Amino acid sequence: MKKFFVFSCCFAALILIVSCGSDSKNDNTSSDTDDPETTHDDTDSKYENQAELPECTPTSLTPCYDSSSKLIWSKRAGNEMTWQDAVDHCNSYSEGGLSAWRLPDIDELRTLLLWSNENLCKVSEKNNCLSRECWSCETCVEEGRISEYMGCFSAALHADDGRYSKLGDAGDLWSSSSKSSGSAWRVGFGYQYVYDTYKHLSCYVRCVRNAE
Repeated sequence: MKKFFVFSCCFAALILIVSCGSDSKNDNTSSDTDDPETTHDDTDSKYENQAELPECTPTSLTPCYDSSSKLIWSKRAGNEMTWQDAVDHCNSYSEGGLSAWRLPDIDELRTLLLWSNENLCKVSEKNNCLSRECWSCETCVEEGRISEYMGCFSAALHADDGRYSKLGDAGDLWSSSSKSSGSAWRVGFGYQYVYDTYKHLSCYVRCVRNAE
């Protein structure tokens, strides 16, 4: 009888150990499944595969890919800012899980402008032509006219609906290309022109990055 009692106790203990081990395993599995860190969808990284980027259009979501220039564009900043703030903004920018953004140079920014003077205006960083000698009213302003009292102005129809921009921009956007220590080149999408302005003034900003 005593041996039977001892045997029964050992058998019960064995059953208890096996049962606890199984429960512990199930608990661990349940914990891993319910852990929000392992199941949440990281929307900030949704464009790590750049092949999924939409083609740039006036109504496309950003970031978007421009297949003609092989550039990726960000959304436009909500507020105008000075040139240095624009540079800093793009250098620290992140969108769609993508980093390594920068302020576009004037050649890159001009690829967004829909105009007839593309091959006439000489303002270009890649051609090392950033002085005012590279600019003229006839070549860098759409339908540029010389006025005795106003100097150069655009006779093109002003538009705030973004019709002159591949991304639907209106207003002026900064480029990273400097004309001098105190001024930089910009693109005016409302009147279709390439022009320089003082860096302490404010323009809108779109950041750009190279496609990998």
